[in-house]
Amino acid sequence: MQVISLPSRITPWLGCLSQVQKLFNTVDETDLKVVIDFSELTWINAELCPFLGNNIRSLQKKNFTVLFRNQRGNVEQILNQNNFNNSLLRGNHHTEDKFDTSIPFIELQADSIENINFYIENELFRKIDSEFNLSNDIRQQISDAIFEVADNTKTHSQSDQLIMCGQFYPKKGRLSFTICDDGIGIPENVNNIEQIYSNTENRVDSRLINWAMKLGNSTKISNIPRGLGLAGIMDSMKRLGELTIISNNGFWKLTSSNSILLKSMEYEFQGTLIKLDFLLKSDAETMIITPNIDSFNF
Repeated sequence: MQVISLPSRITPWLGCLSQVQKLFNTVDETDLKVVIDFSELTWINAELCPFLGNNIRSLQKKNFTVLFRNQRGNVEQILNQNNFNNSLLRGNHHTEDKFDTSIPFIELQADSIENINFYIENELFRKIDSEFNLSNDIRQQISDAIFEVADNTKTHSQSDQLIMCGQFYPKKGRLSFTICDDGIGIPENVNNIEQIYSNTENRVDSRLINWAMKLGNSTKISNIPRGLGLAGIMDSMKRLGELTIISNNGFWKLTSSNSILLKSMEYEFQGTLIKLDFLLKSDAETMIITPNIDSFNF
């Protein structure tokens, strides 16, 4: 039996995510029993549960038995009330979300359009509507962005599974929502088709993600339009908040000031994680209430 001891905090910062990824990527594959020890973990941003869940599912697909131990305090409460523990552990681990700010952890098939739509309407928008009165255009943009990520998952990543989860922070006026899959990843897919880097040792995954974010760049085999594309998601999030993408060894982020950060993950994340941060404070809401909807091509 081997132990993965999680750090004291799991937050969206690159250094923290790289530290956690290292723990999962360096397990001994000759010992197929892994215990994840939560004893040092005092905080996890709830919207990062798909990041943790994706890594756990990846181990299980390699025939690892994964056990949890020493969850306590805030962490246990967060993971119980957002359905993370119920999804990954046997038994009833539900805790009431008294403040109604959790967007539940869920695993869905990428082609389950009805289930995805039900989740968006009854979990995601229900949280937003409890505090803010967003225009129909903004609601449509958010919905389109999520469905585009689902489409990219089944079209590009060769994965059929989506993991989603979010957290609403009313005092900060922020809603953070994460979608991820365990497919081949944006950089690998781009380079396989475009052959941008002939020598994979020199491959810079953040630049390959950046290539995929540019208007007109696509690795779709078919010429049939399929929604916004990654460039459309970026264009939308320039008005709505922030966008973070982690895929393979690449870390790409669009900040609230519309600057783009390109960084490298020292340890590879299997698949693609897309984190949407909707800034819903009064000043941000004024900015996004009248979007330039004409920029979207369907």
